[in-house]
Amino acid sequence: MCTGVAFASNFTTWKDFKAAANTGEHGFADALAGRAVYCLRVRSAPSTDPRQILAAYRASAMHSAMVQLDTASEGFFDGTGFGPGWGWGYASYAERRLDRVLGFQTGADGRLTCPIAYFGRSNKHWRRMRELMCMEHTVNHAVWALLHAGWEFDLGFAASADEKAEETRLKVAYRSGHAGRLPPLMDR
Repeated sequence: MCTGVAFASNFTTWKDFKAAANTGEHGFADALAGRAVYCLRVRSAPSTDPRQILAAYRASAMHSAMVQLDTASEGFFDGTGFGPGWGWGYASYAERRLDRVLGFQTGADGRLTCPIAYFGRSNKHWRRMRELMCMEHTVNHAVWALLHAGWEFDLGFAASADEKAEETRLKVAYRSGHAGRLPPLMDR
């Protein structure tokens, strides 16, 4: 089992994800203004059955609203003369990303084999953190499904003069300790 401690030392600041999101008038007030790398680490995972997690998210009001919005936007644009195919596709976008939840591995005791769920980079850290809470981050639906299942995360981050190079270095470091694999929410 991996504790994630060694990898977590690459990030200088760690905060409870929900607390970080709710800091300041527009959220993530403690996030860095500029270039950074960041990490989501699982603190608590009360349910690790991915099929149950995904089923619960697909039954949630959030997912249902996306399906309804897709249908409504398709009808709206078709009705304004644009024809079919202009619906927004939020639910299908979500579906293409939700399978990342299936990548979490558990030991015989049912606990996660590694708490590192995701890491990435950004040239504007504050903006990227906000994107985790709206439709603009590639991992948001998987994170939302896990949050809906009661998972709790810590958010780590560190300033970086060259966030692309730092992310590449982090990928090499993570893979070296995890049989060549990246964290589950990074699996494409």
